[in-house]
Amino acid sequence: MIKDEKIKISIVIPVYNCERYLDNCLNSIINQTYTDFEVIVVDDGSTDKSCEIYKCYEEKDQRIKIIKQKNSGVSKARNKGIDNAKGKYLFFIDADDIIKSNMLEVMYNSIVKNDGDIAFSGFKVKGNNLRHNDTIALKELCDGKDVGVVTNEEVIVKTISTTPGEVLYGYIWRNLYRMDIIKENNIRFLDGVKISEDFMFILEVLDKCKNVIIVPQELYIYNINDLSVTAKYIDTLHEDMNFINEWMFNNICNKYKSVLDGYYCCIANT
Repeated sequence: MIKDEKIKISIVIPVYNCERYLDNCLNSIINQTYTDFEVIVVDDGSTDKSCEIYKCYEEKDQRIKIIKQKNSGVSKARNKGIDNAKGKYLFFIDADDIIKSNMLEVMYNSIVKNDGDIAFSGFKVKGNNLRHNDTIALKELCDGKDVGVVTNEEVIVKTISTTPGEVLYGYIWRNLYRMDIIKENNIRFLDGVKISEDFMFILEVLDKCKNVIIVPQELYIYNINDLSVTAKYIDTLHEDMNFINEWMFNNICNKYKSVLDGYYCCIANT
């Protein structure tokens, strides 16, 4: 087994019935140019052949750890991953996505070199040409540089924005997080909220950060498939969005007045 004190990155993968995609996901991780990481697979009660797939990887790669739970949802799965993570930094990947072979190396070097608290990368969308990425907004924050270093407020404003070309999407899976910020502030995914729980998590982390590192390279491949949560009807969508909006007003808008315009647009969209 690898020694805990040497682990730099903990990668958390929630898995639920992803047999069609899991091989590609795990292959993209174990073949990274950067190798100092652990992989925590949290099986959220899968009933397909996902278990057979990740067990094969566990047997041949000591960096892979398996945790099983009864089907409880992605928030509980990610939280369990955080609770068991031993790395200095935290990274999430969804089981139907992949990352480019140099992603961890680029992200780790960027956050360490620039004394960052969180690093954002760009991403590509696969499987649905109606969904877009936020590469333009990332490049604007970099101001012509390969890597940008900005304040948390600058990123919070763009995360809450709804303006095309300016918004940074609140996805948790393309970022590298300082683990101590998350654990010391007890930041977790809110169980019971079925949509935008990642948006809330991002804002909570950003609120506790100072230096935000921007890497505009499209290093994460976001695969939209027919099993994705984003492709399903969510009966509590309006209720959940109202809850997130109220939380955002009480916890973010009161601290960062510059986000109010974007916040009111979020209300209108809801």
